[in-house]
This record gives sequence, structure tokens and C-alpha cells, in this order.
Amino acid sequence: MPWNPNIVDSQILAIHAALVPSGENGEVVLFGGDEHWKDQQEPNGDFRKTRVYDVQTHQLVSSSIPSPDSDVFCCGHAFTGDGRLLIIGGTSVWEPDHPGPGHPHELAFGGHRRCWLYNAHERKWVETAQLLPENPHGGGTSGGGRWYPGAVTLANGDVLSLFGHARREDTRHRNANPERFDVNTNKWSQMPLLANDGNNYLPNQGEPKVRPLFFARTFQLPDGQLFFATAMPVDWASHTTGNLPATDGPHFSSFFDLASGAYIGTPIPEAAGYDGWSFPCVLLPLLPEENYSPRVMHCGRASAMRIDLNATGPVWQPVETAQKVDRVNSCAALLPTGQVCLVGGVMDEEHDGGQRMPAELYDPNIDWAAGRYRPGLGTWTVDTGLPVHSRNYHSAALLLPTGTVLTCGGNINRQMGDPNLHGVKRIELFEPNYAVGTRPIISSAPKSTAYGQSFEVTVSNPASITRVALIRNGSCTHAYDFDQRYVGLKFDYHSGDSHVRATAPPNGNVLLEKGAEIDLKDNYGWTSLLWAAENGHKAIVKLLLEKGAEIDPKSAENGNEVIVKLLLKKGADWESKGKDRRTPLFVINGHTQMIELVLVTDAYQRQL
Repeated sequence: MPWNPNIVDSQILAIHAALVPSGENGEVVLFGGDEHWKDQQEPNGDFRKTRVYDVQTHQLVSSSIPSPDSDVFCCGHAFTGDGRLLIIGGTSVWEPDHPGPGHPHELAFGGHRRCWLYNAHERKWVETAQLLPENPHGGGTSGGGRWYPGAVTLANGDVLSLFGHARREDTRHRNANPERFDVNTNKWSQMPLLANDGNNYLPNQGEPKVRPLFFARTFQLPDGQLFFATAMPVDWASHTTGNLPATDGPHFSSFFDLASGAYIGTPIPEAAGYDGWSFPCVLLPLLPEENYSPRVMHCGRASAMRIDLNATGPVWQPVETAQKVDRVNSCAALLPTGQVCLVGGVMDEEHDGGQRMPAELYDPNIDWAAGRYRPGLGTWTVDTGLPVHSRNYHSAALLLPTGTVLTCGGNINRQMGDPNLHGVKRIELFEPNYAVGTRPIISSAPKSTAYGQSFEVTVSNPASITRVALIRNGSCTHAYDFDQRYVGLKFDYHSGDSHVRATAPPNGNVLLEKGAEIDLKDNYGWTSLLWAAENGHKAIVKLLLEKGAEIDPKSAENGNEVIVKLLLKKGADWESKGKDRRTPLFVINGHTQMIELVLVTDAYQRQL
């Protein structure tokens, strides 16, 4: 049965969900802030709503998980390069007396500047630096903040936050001042303003005029650029007076240069029908044989829209779905097979009638033997089973390390208010057909590696392995997963071996950096610096020292001249001695990327 009948009470309206590295098979942190209910809004409401779901046991771990003491309802989030979940902004106030059309703050929701980091190992939230208050167009230092912000992890592990509704004190409708969270200093800095942004607000003249730049679908590309899949206005300056034409447009998709804050190349006509936040958007699998050429797909409407970003003159192309109906507020998860799994959604979000939608599976048309995409745009199929619960506005979905897809949350008829009356507080699992197959068992694998380096994975029946991939942990809200990413790896197997040997991607543009707690020690007191020095990995030693690793003189014991010079340059104290004279091979519990190693056997492919 594709849908697991064992349904779990989530206890809260899980508007936000993220897979975090804790427990035997990972945990999912669920949070909802005020749960779309004004009575629970801060400062006096019951908006502290966090729960943790254990993947291994399929149960909540506790009902007493601490929560942020700011309202994180409708915040943005993304994993930093060192694997922490960063929460950006949220709801500062529900404003019943908000201004009407023609004023930048016609929305009832104001954003705030407070941000949090989730410590998965201790199951607690830690407040970090606030977003910056400066309004580049005047207004002093009381502005800023974000509600419905976009977020994207950059190649070096920093997080970029884009757009979102600003605080009431800010004179702009949307915060168009990009801000970058430094993973090393835990501080925000302002980036160059988006080109020609003017005052950068857009008065609402009917749906979906203010929608395009909330939860902007933005992707870090393998060539270092960003891609705005969400449509951008052609001329920001024309949106500063409030005297807009009948239609808010034209719009375009664009490549974006982070350093200059400028759009790059010829604007790409927008993907028709995908100008808001109600439908998913995914970066399709990146394959090494194609030098990780990027393709992006919007989905959820009767026709999906796909684009090949390396094509000459890239354009969005329609891909007809199997059901040929809109699935508003659906969510999409990348599967280990390279397919896209579309779950949830309804045809009419304000009158959903408890409508339950089957999962749809998209095959992107990859020749896995050659490691390349075939000509053609792929095909959709419909699963035969139905979930028990409808998933409308404020639902989420995530791929789990077990290969199943978790679904949670949702407001019935998109209605705000008491979530016990208007929400779905249940967790369901979709189990793709491959779940009944024989899963490969990994008996040993390195806990970290370096870009471009090969590594071995000891696995049951290695001769049957047909693909090796790295899949990034997801974090999802409002029909969008900010973090999921499928990176295929080159690998080989020699007859008689008990392992496969894979090669890591060449850089952080492809994988997105995931650093370790670089001075973390194992039970024997060994750090990553000791391991790298003992084994002569000069590049790793250099990187660790640049990242501020604590110097230990034992790191020079193997006598490598280059490593000794690196340590001397960083001021190693050669008089200190350690208790243990050995520096054995050991890799600490960290990764270059927050990933799940997925090995796909022939048994996994029966659904293809």
C-alpha cells in the first residue's frame, strides 16, 4: 500500500518542516508559530509551537520541545553550510487596521527581524543575529524584517535572504535589500540592491499582484550564479508610484549575479501560471556526466513547466501532467530514483471539501546507464492510492532517509483560526513502490570527504548498485522546499570488491558546502585536523586552518613538510604535547554537505 496506514498525531499545525541530522535515521523538526490563528500571535498568544518527529520510530519524541519566543509563522528557512537550520523572520503583528490599496502596507501581516538556529543534537533553538534594520530608501533604522522571505544556501555555506514583507515601520511593501548570513560569524550583511529596484513596493490591485516575490524560488547553480525561477518585474522603477497598469507585468525569469546585484543575460519569459507561492519548484537531478547541467521545473498546475538552463536561449516548456488538473498548495519531493513525487494540494483552496489527491510521479527522462538526460521532457504517472487527509494551504512534505515521503499540516479551506477546527494535525507517509524492495545495507562509509576526492562505501551486494547520489536534507513550507538537492556521483565497482568507490562533486556550487564542527573530538580526542595531517591531505589541512581549526602539534607527526609549514604559519605551539602520540585515521561526525547517501539498486527501480 503506497500510503502507510499508521498515522501520527503531530499535536501542532506543522506549517514548517525540516529534516535534521539527529537520531538513528534523522529527525524532523516541525513548527508553526501562531498556527495561522490571530489569537495565538505574539506577544501574549500561545505561539511557541515546536515538535520533533523521529524517523526511526515514526513517533514524536516529546511534547515539551522548547520553541523560539518570537512568532516564526511564515518565516523563511534554509540550512547553513555547517548543517544548522536557520530561521529567518516571521510574523511581527496581525494588523486589523492595515492601510488599503495604494499604500505599501496593505497586507495585514508585518515581518520581523529576529532569527534562530536550531541545534538538532540538543533539540533546542538558539537566537542569532537579527536581520538588519537599515532601509536603503530612507526611514532610519526602524525598518527591515521579513515575512514570507525567500532563502537560498550559497556555495560557501552562507545563506542569502530575499524579499518578504517588511515591518510596519518600513516604508516599502517588500524588503528588496538582499541580506547574507555568514556561516562563520553568525552575522548578517547587506548585499548589493537588486538592479533598478526603485522604492520596490507593489500596491495590491487584485490577486496575484503582490505574490510573485514572496518565498521566491531561487537556486544556486553549478556555475556560481543564482537563478530566479519566480518571475521578476521587468521595470522596478515603474512600481514606485502606485499608478500601475491593469496587469502587473511583464515578468521574467533570470540569472542573477550575487556580487553586483544585477540580472544576467537576456530575460527569459516567465513560466505561465507560476507567478506565486502556491506551487512547488524543483532543481532536477544534477549529473556528473553532463557536468551538472541544471534543469528546473515548476509543477502543480495541469501542465508543469520545465527549463534547461544550459540550452541556447533557454525557455520554459510545458509538460502535461497525468491528472491534468491544478493542485494548489501541493508539495514536491525529489526521490532517490531521481523522480519527483508530487503530493497534496487541492483544486479549489477556499472550498477544498476535504479533497484528497493521489501522489503523482514525474520521470525526468534520464538514461541512467549513460548518466544523461534523453531528449524529451519526461512523463507523469498517477499512483493508485489515496491519503487519509487533505493537504491544502500551510502543508509541507519531505523526503526521509528511509526513502518515504512525509506529509503534514494544512488549513482546511485555507481558513485561518483555531487549528483544532481548521487544521490538519496528522503526519502521513507516502511509500513509493521501491519501498518493498531490498534496501542496500551500508556497513561503512566515511563521515566526510573533500571536493573532487574519491571515497569508498562498503555495502551489501555492491555489484547490484546502479546509482550513487547525494541528497540534501529538505526544509519545506508553503509548497516549496528551500533545501532539497539531488547530486549524482560517478562511481565504479570491481568484481569481488565489497565496496563501491564514488567521487565527490568538484566544488560547493554543485553540492553546497556542509562544514563540520571542525574542532569536535571523538571519544579518543581526535579531531579532523589530526586525521587530515596524519594522512597527508594538504588541501584539507589548509581548509581547516582557514576555517579556524584549533592547532594541535600532533598534526605534524607524520613529517609532511607542507603541513608543517601550514601549521607554523598559523602559529602552532611546538612545546605542547598530547597524551596520545598516535594520529590514527578518523573522520569526525560532519559532512561537506548535509546529505543522505543513497545507493539505488536494481530492486529500487521496479517503479521506473
